[in-house]
Amino acid sequence: MSRLTLVSVLLLIAALLFNALMDSDDDTPQETELWGSYEPDYVANNLFNRNYDANGQLESTVYAETMESYPDLSMTIFARPEVTLYDSNTTKKPAWHVTASEGSHYPKTQQLQLRGNVTIKANDQTSQIQTISTPFLVLEIESNQMHTDEYVTAVGPHLEMKGQGLEADLNSEQIQVLQQVETTYEHTPAN
Repeated sequence: MSRLTLVSVLLLIAALLFNALMDSDDDTPQETELWGSYEPDYVANNLFNRNYDANGQLESTVYAETMESYPDLSMTIFARPEVTLYDSNTTKKPAWHVTASEGSHYPKTQQLQLRGNVTIKANDQTSQIQTISTPFLVLEIESNQMHTDEYVTAVGPHLEMKGQGLEADLNSEQIQVLQQVETTYEHTPAN
């Protein structure tokens, strides 16, 4: 057997061994264990939840087409969430209705992060701002504060405000667009 044939056979054997090692299933259990810990603990369809304050007064309701709870990640994922926030004063009437394509709730920080076609609508027809829309919003659940760094449009009966970023206090109905603000105000004469 010539030296060239011997080297060729050894290279072929080495290539086959290398290929067999790369195709082995030894790594699969580790990947399964890693991804298995991120399986949802439970999944709910057409979820409806009511949240009450310490005095037993209704604070908010949450509806979602689907909900997946991931305790290992300390988060819950919602598809098509709808959140109704109730007035913080004694009337406890629905004040704001928030919708989005998807959302994530983080219980440790009490934040609800909403993504995709986020719309906030006022239930009070006399409110100066009736609708706010943005692609992303963080809702601080316990304090009813909202904020985003994304582009925002706020519309009222005689007002349209656009800009980058938002900070809002839903309790006091104070809304501030942060940067590159463009406001159009329609003046209507008194009758």
